[in-house]
Amino acid sequence: MIRDLVIERPLCRSPISILIDDPSPGINPLYYFASTVPPKSTAYHYVSKDGEWYFDSDRSFGHPISKMVDPGFVLEFAKWVRQTDVRGKVSVVPYAAGLGRIDGNIEGVSRDQTLEFIRAISSIRNKFDVSSELLTHTRAVDLESMNLMGISEHDWSQTQTFETLAPYLALSLEILQNAGLDATGVTSPVDFGAKVEGEYAMAVLEAVKRVRKTGLAWYFLHVDQDSLMVPHRLMYLNQEAREAVVSIVASVKDPFWSSMLTDESEAEWRNEAIERVLSRDGKQGRIAQQVAAGSWVTLVTHWQSLYSNGKRFGLHAAKELVGRINRRLGERIVWMSCSEIAAYVACATAATFRVVEDGATVVVSSPFPCRNLTLSFSTTLPIKEVRHNGKALRRTNGSLTGGMWSRRGSLTSVAVPLLKELKGRYVARLGVS
Repeated sequence: MIRDLVIERPLCRSPISILIDDPSPGINPLYYFASTVPPKSTAYHYVSKDGEWYFDSDRSFGHPISKMVDPGFVLEFAKWVRQTDVRGKVSVVPYAAGLGRIDGNIEGVSRDQTLEFIRAISSIRNKFDVSSELLTHTRAVDLESMNLMGISEHDWSQTQTFETLAPYLALSLEILQNAGLDATGVTSPVDFGAKVEGEYAMAVLEAVKRVRKTGLAWYFLHVDQDSLMVPHRLMYLNQEAREAVVSIVASVKDPFWSSMLTDESEAEWRNEAIERVLSRDGKQGRIAQQVAAGSWVTLVTHWQSLYSNGKRFGLHAAKELVGRINRRLGERIVWMSCSEIAAYVACATAATFRVVEDGATVVVSSPFPCRNLTLSFSTTLPIKEVRHNGKALRRTNGSLTGGMWSRRGSLTSVAVPLLKELKGRYVARLGVS
């Protein structure tokens, strides 16, 4: 008889993701943030000299912030993503710094370069979700005139309501959709929406419903660097309407930000940056600690951190870190995109179970689909076979993968899709014998 049924982490592993903030065609978003956002609106401080912008902490003016990003950078980044096992999200600024819309012309960037950027990002959408990083990432926009206001986007957001946030967010998604980039969620520039998060979460859902015609939405706002266990948060659930909003929470702060400020050699800087989050043997560092604890692991970095003012130190470090994660943590982790995370959290939270047929069969259902819903249960009898919707699953003695089952002591674990829709719910029928 099936009993003690619980939902596990995906594939009984630590899900891991990389969130990349701020990409924009051609321009360095940090330069325009430094040069156009009022100083009181940011915890970071910058100074200008002879037409250049610098980090304020750099008293020697030795590290100017690049104004532009060369066209080959996005191509190198996308090529790496296509060639390796990595997933997450890449945000795109739809109306970058108010210089122009990505579905039209951006001041100082050729249309050909913008289209090349769009093609590169489109080529990795099977691994990286696209999100809007609101409209400008600099100053707020008056939607009636489309003029920039004298207040930062993130400061403006803190006094807004659902009624004013929803059209703002919807426009950001519409611009990306017009450009051929279907954004599945929203990224907050700085702390956009933090003081009105309830209104903000519902505005995200409304924007996604308007533009994508779906009731499953996600956004990225929070970073929790202190807690060992950092789950993503279900902020809203309406099972009857099949609507949910998931807050993606990062657990590893940008390890590559200092690449823009270092005077060390690339090898020295890269070794220090990576060691802080994952040691060479895979046993130390923030990521190793979270995997050992069974947490979700979510690393955030930035376009400017990867570009490193043209040196690409950050991108090279990201490549090495991902390679180290795959080599050292391997079967203990599973890479997931933000939309996959949102689907899993929503599906798992809303799932119900019904044991039938003398206790040898359980019907699992949820208003949300999921490709690898992972369940564990105990039984009073030995198990020779596990069936999913009448089809025998393959048993594994190693790590669990989709469509398989395994036995660990007294527990049986399975990873099965909930994709077959029945009366408004997604259903899986599991049988044991």
